[in-house]
Amino acid sequence: MSDKQPSYTRVIVVDDDHVFLRLMDGFLSQLSCRTEFFDNGRDAVAYLRENLVDICFMDIMMPVMGGIEATQIIRDEVSKILPIIAIASSSMIATKDKCLDVGMNDYIVKPVSFETIRDAIARQVTPK
Repeated sequence: MSDKQPSYTRVIVVDDDHVFLRLMDGFLSQLSCRTEFFDNGRDAVAYLRENLVDICFMDIMMPVMGGIEATQIIRDEVSKILPIIAIASSSMIATKDKCLDVGMNDYIVKPVSFETIRDAIARQVTPK
């Protein structure tokens, strides 16, 4: 058994919009990412308690538990360093500031392009 890190990037995407999840699946597949999908923050937090990932894309407005609350729990109880990228439908400065204030590392606005996702990963994940 090798001690080498896997060559793929482990990603979770948390969003209640299933069309957006399919879009992200296509983008992340092109980037050779190993991806898990969740439609609420509670399930994502539970997954992160048991699994290591390299980056998290987190919608801020979801049922059950939104991205702001999920990020607060992740930062307090799971990981201080996991890169979390906020996904929002609004480019309002106040929303962006709130995301960054709770510990998210970056902020992207829907609709997203392949380049937006690729660049967000490149800003946050060190190549293996």
